[in-house]
Parts: sequence; C-alpha cells; structure tokens
Amino acid sequence: MEALALLRPWFLAALLAGAIPVIIHLLDRKRARPAHIATLRFLKLAHARKRGGLRLRNILLLLSRIALLSCLAILFAGPGCRQDAGITKSAASWIFVVDTSPSMSSARGGRSAIDAARDAVSSIVAESAPQSRFMLLATSEQSGGGSRPEFTSNAAEFTRALKNIAIEYGRHSLPSAVERAVRLAEGVPDARIVVLSDLQKSAWEHGTLANVEGGRALIIDTGLEKPENVWIDSVKETASEIAVGVKRSGGDKSLKPAVKVRLDDGRVMTTYAADGLARIPLKRPAKPYTGAISVSPGGDVPIDDETTFTGGEARKISAVFVNGDPRTPEMRDELFFARRAFSPDGLLAAEIGFSEARPADLGSMTLDGVDLLVLANVSTLPPGASGRILKSVRGGMAVLMTAGDNWNSLMRPSAPVLSVSSETSIAPLLAAPLRDVANAGVGEARSVDTAALSGPMEMFRLPDSGDLKLARIKSYWLLNASSKAGLDVSMRLDNGAPLVVERREGKGRLMLFTTTIDADGADFCLQPAFIPWLGRLIHHASGLTRFEGVRAVSGNALELPFDELVWVRQPDGSRVSVPPRAKKFTPVQPGLYTIERYGNEKLATFVTVMDSAESDTTRIGAEALDSLFGKNGYRLIRADAGGRIPGIGGRRDTSGYFAGVLIAALLLEAALIRPFGRRRKV
Repeated sequence: MEALALLRPWFLAALLAGAIPVIIHLLDRKRARPAHIATLRFLKLAHARKRGGLRLRNILLLLSRIALLSCLAILFAGPGCRQDAGITKSAASWIFVVDTSPSMSSARGGRSAIDAARDAVSSIVAESAPQSRFMLLATSEQSGGGSRPEFTSNAAEFTRALKNIAIEYGRHSLPSAVERAVRLAEGVPDARIVVLSDLQKSAWEHGTLANVEGGRALIIDTGLEKPENVWIDSVKETASEIAVGVKRSGGDKSLKPAVKVRLDDGRVMTTYAADGLARIPLKRPAKPYTGAISVSPGGDVPIDDETTFTGGEARKISAVFVNGDPRTPEMRDELFFARRAFSPDGLLAAEIGFSEARPADLGSMTLDGVDLLVLANVSTLPPGASGRILKSVRGGMAVLMTAGDNWNSLMRPSAPVLSVSSETSIAPLLAAPLRDVANAGVGEARSVDTAALSGPMEMFRLPDSGDLKLARIKSYWLLNASSKAGLDVSMRLDNGAPLVVERREGKGRLMLFTTTIDADGADFCLQPAFIPWLGRLIHHASGLTRFEGVRAVSGNALELPFDELVWVRQPDGSRVSVPPRAKKFTPVQPGLYTIERYGNEKLATFVTVMDSAESDTTRIGAEALDSLFGKNGYRLIRADAGGRIPGIGGRRDTSGYFAGVLIAALLLEAALIRPFGRRRKV
C-alpha cells in the first residue's frame, strides 16, 4: 500500500491560492443592463440557446484554474509515494558487502555501478526500523586484513562512511568477503548480509563459500544489464614495432577500435586493432622512453581505456674486471671462472657489459661511464690511481675487491701498501682494514651461514636460488671491522667471519669479498650458484637492477631489490619511502612509478597496470551462484536506475503525474479563455 509523502509539506499552504479563480469568477459576473429594443422575442430565444454552453464553459474554466494553481503548489511540496518497507520492517543488524573492484566503475549516462550500490545501501538505511545496526565491508583483500569492524547504530555516521567507499585496485574475492561477513554474523541472531555487486564473473571466481544459512544472504545486482567493454590487454615492444593487444567483452566483436600511441618526445601514431592486435611501426630508440596508449571507443569501463608503458634499449651495466694474477704459463687466472658468465651464451652477457684490464692499465684508463670496477686479487696500483678511483666512487661508481694470494704481502711490516698516504696503496678502496688471513686445515673448510644472509644475498636463503652452503671456503681474510663505522655485512661464514662487506662512499660504494673468485681459496667458483651470485652482487654493487621496465599489476605486492632507503614516486606525484631491506611495496595507482635515491637521483622505473581480468565485464550466471550459495542460500534482486530496490521500501517520485495535470489544465485554459481584444460589436 502506498501513502503520500511530501518532501516540503509547508508548500501545501499555497493551495489557498485555489480560491483566487473562484473570487475572480464571482467578481467577473456581468450585471444586467437595460436595453431598449423593438421586441424581446428573438433575444429570449438566443439566450435560451446559449445559456447551457456558457455555464459549462465557465465551470470548466474555473476548475482548470483551480487545478493549475493547486498542482503548482503540490509540485513545490515535492510529491511522492512512500512504499511499504518489506524486509526493513523489523530491527536488524545489517552487514553490507560492497564490491569495490575496478569493474564497478562501469557506467552509462554518468552513473556507475558503485554509485548504484551506494544509493541502494542508503535506501536500506533510510527505511530501516529503529534500533537497527549497520556494518560496511569492502571486497578488496587488502582491506580485509585489518582490524575487526564493529556495528554502528548511528545512521548519519554510517552514511558519511558510505560516501567514502571507492574503487580499490588489487585482488578481489566476493566469496571471501561473504565468508568474512558470515563469521562476523556468528552469534548475532538478527544479522542480515547484503551483497552489492555488478556480478562480474572474475570477482566471484576466487575463493570458496560455505556456512551461509538458507536465504540469509541478499544479493543486489547494481551492474549494467548488457555490459560492453574494450580494453588494452598487453603492450610488447620489439626492435621495429609496438604490438598492442586489445580485447573485448560483449558488443559487436567485428568492430575495429582505434589505438593511439603518444610518446614522450611528442610523436603521436594512430592505427586500428584488427583481430585484437594493433601494430605500430617504431624503431626502438637507443635510450629509455615512456609513452601512453589509448583505445577508442573504450566501452563501459573508462579506467582501462589508457595505459602507460616504457621502452627503449635496455642499458647494460658497464663492468671492468682487473685481473691481479701475474702473466705466467701457469693456470693462475683470477677471472678464468668468471669469464664463463660473460661468454656470448653466458647468463650475464645480455645484462652486463664485460671488459678486462690489468692493474697497470688503471694509470691511464678513463672511468667515465663505468658502473663497476672489480679488482680481483690486486695488491698494488699505479701511482695516483687509488685517488682517481675513489673520486669516481664518490660520484656513483662501485668498487668490488676480491681477495687472493697476492694479498699475503700486505701483512709484511715493511709493506708500503697498507699506508693510506701511499700513492700505490689499495687501502683507501678497502671496505674495512685487513687484519689477518685464515687458512682452514684439511677437512676443516668453512661453509656459508645461509641464515645470516641479508640485503642483496637474502634471496639465496632459498635453495631454489642457488644453494650457497655447498661451497667450501679454505682461505679467507679477517678484518678489523669494528674500527670502521657504517659497515654492512650481507654474507658470513658459519663461524661468523664476514664474507661480503660493503661501505657507502659518497654516491657509490666499496665492497669486499674476503676470499677468492678462483679455485685457490675456495671452490665457490665451481658451484652452480656462483654465476647467479655474481650477477646479483654486480647488480647490487652498480645500483642498477633488472627492475627497469617491469610491468606490474595494481594492488599486488612487488619486491624491490634495493638495500637502502629509497623513495617511490607515484603517478600522482606523491612519494612513499621504502626503508632499507623492505621486501615488498604495493603500488595502487595505475601508471608510471619512479624509484629514487636521496637527492632525487633516479634508480629505476616501472609501470603498474590494472588487472585485465577486471576489464572483462562478463557476468556470472545463476548456475554459478547456485553452486556457491546453494539454490536456497541466497536471494537475488536488481536495483533500478534510481537505486530503488523491490521489497526494501522507499519513496517513489510522483511529481510527473501532477506535472501532467498542470499541463492539461494549461491547455484547457488556453482552449476556453476568450482571446483578448476580440469583442463582438453590437
């Protein structure tokens, strides 16, 4: 049963204006005037003939004017019909599970699915019985791991919180969110679970559902009836072109959407996607670049119509290896085993530019553009070379020194190389001063303490990355580590002795491997983990990583391979600090991210995109819902365009009816009123 409900009932006072036409009609009654005529016979006949029509005309004119003014007053009062509340008649504890996945941004006519969800929740809250309580849950897995939410009986406060609920990127699972609602409803006899979703298939595929009592869950469909969408699924760069994968759900799949590519140098290229693929000819630039790709028409989901990408030639790390072993016929080559990694088919050849030098070459070698200088068993340097190298380190270069038998001469009392002031000394390039060499006896070789691995070496805690415990260290150098501040030990032996030590020096770093990278002091170079270990050490030492150009998914945690405090600049320009050795960072905003060091120095970039599964607006079927909830485990209803829900109650706007009556009254008035200026002459 519907009852009249007015938004502004005080405007009904204007109904008194309906008396105005009555007064006008009474005052407008014509008085009889005497007229001298020859005979009254014809006048009486005419009056009798006209009298009935004039009376009806005057009554209709009076009624039309009363209706016109009355309808105008009622329209200002805001007429509507208040409907029975249905399931909201009794007090209840409402748990609203609102789908906040990106697909809920699908919209037509400026109204999105999440807008319809907010309106539907608001209508339930507005029509709920007194003493009702409310709780709001989002479907994002990130938001589901926080503190336990509580019921609130303050409808105004709950409505304000509802306005703040928005699209969240990342993994969404409707079954998991409903399971959480069921757990929160345990022990609450009057609990009612309401799920508001666009019923997109992908959001219901992750997770399982159980323990939902029969008919306890109410699912409100707020999505579009026949959604259509087009989105950018992939971007691949080759030496000669950019290939853009375009996908479609719903609609006419024979249409070819337009794909536009805009590069940061101002170039714009447009083509069409045929069979789901658009090819844009482009010679790969020699330096990294960024660009944006857009597709048109994009369909119902607007946030997947454009994406950012990075490209260009990947920059190699420039590494110079200096072999300290003498040139003799003996098989004494410090770099013999390291060269395997940089052969044309080696694992590191594509990432690291390898070149060799002798210690004497450092006297005249330019270090411009060198990222890493590896001094393998080098005990002396040309005069002044250490100062030049140290200057390059402070400018951002890294030095990695490895021990060897040539270092034995450093411990002689007369050795000048231990003096920092000596022009040929390697002491300024050591991460920590040398103290003594330790030689393990037969059967007493040391192994790596994998539990103590940290920083760049932490990844080797898992045997899948390379089992470092297999290596046997026979000879290693001990350090006066306590005499230097700011040391970082990322790798130790099983007796606690440092194996990999580093120290920051300006913008660069000094690193030390306290044993050899040949077979003289350890069999480490013979192990399968040697080349992955060497590659990880070089990437860390140079400050460059494989991170450049990574294409991540919004809302998914990403591991940052940095062992210092860095800042991540997000697409909106804000910066987030990531502390040293923080394993994971979760990008949320789709777009280009920049990783920076202190002083806004750029370290790497990566792109985050929305999960393409969210773009597929295919809806879940009734059979799938039955398998999740059971045929009697839920009730499915659909919200209309205004957020009204059948059976929930609410207010239906009836102003259209009164506006129709008002227009009809105006038309009747125009038809009945005597035109001005047209009077019959007597």
